[in-house]
Amino acid sequence: MMHNTGLFLKFIVQRGLFDKGELTSSSGAKTSLVSVGPPAGDTLFTNCTVEIDGARYVGNIGVAATSSQWLAALRENNGDNALLVLVKEDNMAAYRKDGTRFNICTIAYDSRLEQRFDALAGGSRLGECPLPLDNGDPRLVSFLTRLLTDRLERKYNEIIELYYSLGADWNETLYVHMVRMLGRGYFKDAYRNLAMRVPLRVLTRHRHSLHQMEALLLGTSGLLDVLHPDPYIISLQEQFRVLRQTYNLTPMAASSWQRDPAFPDRGNVRPVNMPALRIVFVAKLFHDHDNVFERLLLCDDTIQISALLRSGVSDYWKTHYIPGKTSSYSEKLMGDDGIDYHIINIVIPMLFAYAKQRAMDPLRDKAADLYLGIRPESNRIVTKWKSKGLTIDSAFISQACIQLTREYCEKGRCAECSLGISHIIGK
Repeated sequence: MMHNTGLFLKFIVQRGLFDKGELTSSSGAKTSLVSVGPPAGDTLFTNCTVEIDGARYVGNIGVAATSSQWLAALRENNGDNALLVLVKEDNMAAYRKDGTRFNICTIAYDSRLEQRFDALAGGSRLGECPLPLDNGDPRLVSFLTRLLTDRLERKYNEIIELYYSLGADWNETLYVHMVRMLGRGYFKDAYRNLAMRVPLRVLTRHRHSLHQMEALLLGTSGLLDVLHPDPYIISLQEQFRVLRQTYNLTPMAASSWQRDPAFPDRGNVRPVNMPALRIVFVAKLFHDHDNVFERLLLCDDTIQISALLRSGVSDYWKTHYIPGKTSSYSEKLMGDDGIDYHIINIVIPMLFAYAKQRAMDPLRDKAADLYLGIRPESNRIVTKWKSKGLTIDSAFISQACIQLTREYCEKGRCAECSLGISHIIGK
């Protein structure tokens, strides 16, 4: 895949990677580009300083592969007032709407820049990047650190929006965010819907009774209507009928959890990951601990956080994966993979958001550093980057790789990636 010439020219103009001497102008005017301002779209730069016949002007400059393409781009870029247009090929006279001629200049540059740009653009998807990776390269370490920060900033924006929508309550925010993230890629909307229908303040009024907390959540989820009605499930149904009237709750449709029409609760996932089991885990966690968010703030490391999250389930579920079918006894404590998932995707982003919102820089740094003590995820993105020679020994690196892949590689933003820029300019 060859690059878009206009984007390549934008890249070299923005970074000054061309002959900055006197430019060859179609109008015959002595022209030089003194400084380049910020880009505005793909074909325009604003607040640039241009010298024409000894006089200096500040305004916009345009960039296009050819002068004919510049004219075509005028319909979209509002560039009629450009002081100067830089092109690779001046193939026709170009005029403004008022009839005056654009000052079109061809630019010269090192052809190796274009070759490297082409090579990089040809591998702009995950696993095709041609760049060698060296964990010892300080530029790579710096870039990965910035990527991780960018990822946390993105999650901060999501969490802080949720925080204000929930009345600026950090415990409620943690609860909704945690329940939503239980859905992973499958049922995030359904889990969030459940958490919004049963607020934490309602759930914790019944901390004296885990049975009532399970009834509130499973009943509102709609799953009590489809689970096998053994004596325990029937007792939950009876309890929920009372609680539903007390709090005027509206149950969700059971189909919200349905991926397999033949078995709504299974949803094509392993038994331990069934929605009902994940929901009763939430009930047990908030039954065992009040003010969970404040408790997380007091944790010094991932070991303490893991101990807090490893709550398990109530007695009935220790011998059941599926209601009506007894299984061998299991505490069903959250495993190491589940703990790591919760710390990576729930705890650290929440601590980071809290610290940033309150301008607590030490806590913000501590939150990011927690990634260093967590094993890297095992997924296609991590596997691909490992195959490129990158050593991924913690979630700090794996999370940065996920950010790099989703925000740069998958969007073809090679020329905006620090690694790609270094490669193109030969440094």
